[in-house]
Order: sequence, then C-alpha cells, then structure tokens
Amino acid sequence: ITWRSDFWRTPEETLLDKTGDCEDMAVLLASMMRNYTENKFAIWAIEILSDVPGTPAHMAVAFPVADGRLSISDPAGQYYTGMYQHNQLTSDVAASALSEWLSHWSQQIPEAYVCRIFSQNEDRAFSSNAEFLSWLSTR
Repeated sequence: ITWRSDFWRTPEETLLDKTGDCEDMAVLLASMMRNYTENKFAIWAIEILSDVPGTPAHMAVAFPVADGRLSISDPAGQYYTGMYQHNQLTSDVAASALSEWLSHWSQQIPEAYVCRIFSQNEDRAFSSNAEFLSWLSTR
C-alpha cells in the first residue's frame, strides 16, 4: 500500500475553489472535453510516476486520434502536444507524443512511465510505457 497525502477535487469543486493541483486540473479538463464532445471520443486522465524515490506523480489529459496518434494536454504542466514543434495543439504518433511529454517532465520525474489512465467508464493500470503503448495500439 502506498499512502499519498493528497485529495482530489471534483470538477465542480475545482471551479468553485478556482484552484487545484495537477489531478484536479486534469479531471476538470477531461470533464470539459467529454461534455463538449458529448462523450463521443475517448478522453482519459493519464497518470505518470517514477520508481525513483522522492519523485512525485503527475496527471494530465490524453486522447487518441486516428491512425495511432495521441494528443496530450497538461494544464498544470503548461504543456500540450505540438507546443515545441508547431506552437499549437496537435497530435503525434503515440510513442512520439508520449516521449515528448515525458521529456518535458524528465527533470522533475526522471524515468517516468504511464501507470494509469481513467475516464468515467474506463480505468486501466500499466507497469511500463511499452505496456501502455501496446494497449493503446489495440484501441
């Protein structure tokens, strides 16, 4: 059992409090995106962590795009897929999109990997980036 001294706000609480940390912002953004698209697309909160002692976990939003592409929006980390290449939200081949996002976090979360994705109707745990990408390729 791993204890984390943290609590998650609902999207309503994050809006009411006008504050939140990474998972609060990710859950709010995922909720907004799902509602805007009327739940027609897969949109997940995506969590990364590292086995390096003392490193934090982090959460953002990921959504698969056609042809094995992925887009990641990270409001707390001020990151989105495409910001370094195109300066606009885009998608990239899933492995590249993930690698670029993890590179953005490499100083604070070295050796990070996707440990979980979840949405209102899906919750999956992963033990490596390869496992996540393999699962993603079957979607």
